[in-house]
Amino acid sequence: MQLLTVSPKGQVVIPSGIRERLGITPGSKVSVTADGNRVMISLERKVGVSDVMAGYGMLKYKGSPKKKSLLDVDVVDLMRESLKRTAKARP
Repeated sequence: MQLLTVSPKGQVVIPSGIRERLGITPGSKVSVTADGNRVMISLERKVGVSDVMAGYGMLKYKGSPKKKSLLDVDVVDLMRESLKRTAKARP
């Protein structure tokens, strides 16, 4: 058993050894239940670790058609443009 500290926002960190053993990665879904004075956390859905190429094609790029690395593209500007287009398209 490990002793955890609750943050002012009510957050706790699942220790790395437990996360690794259960395969909990960022984006994994866990359920939280209470039984008396016990809090139980159960892994509901694992999410695989993604890589840079997993996001390929999600954003429109209007530059030259040659292959580019995400490091060569200003992703933040592309996301802002996408949000603007989405907002304009909404009724």
